[in-house]
Amino acid sequence: MPAAWVAGADPRLRAEILGLGLGYVLAVASTHRFTTPAGVFTAAHLADRVPRHAWQQLSVGTGAKGLRCYDRALIDTVDTAADPDGTGVH
Repeated sequence: MPAAWVAGADPRLRAEILGLGLGYVLAVASTHRFTTPAGVFTAAHLADRVPRHAWQQLSVGTGAKGLRCYDRALIDTVDTAADPDGTGVH
C-alpha cells in the first residue's frame, strides 16, 4: 500500500521503513536508548530534559472516547541505523 509516512512501535517495522526510505513516527519504551550529539540517553531522560515550551499537544483524530491528543517534542538524535557513520548523508 503506498504511504508517505508510517506510525507504529515494532522494531522490525522500523527496519522495513528505513529500507523503503519513508518517514516514520514510532513509539518506544521509556528505557529505549538514543544516541544524541551530547551522548547516549534513555527516552525518559530526554523527555524530562525538554523545556516545557518545546512541547506541542497535537490531535491524532477522534477515537471511541473522543478526541485523542498526544504531547510531542523534537529532539535531535543520531540514528545509527539510518546514519551509521554519523555524517547525516543518507
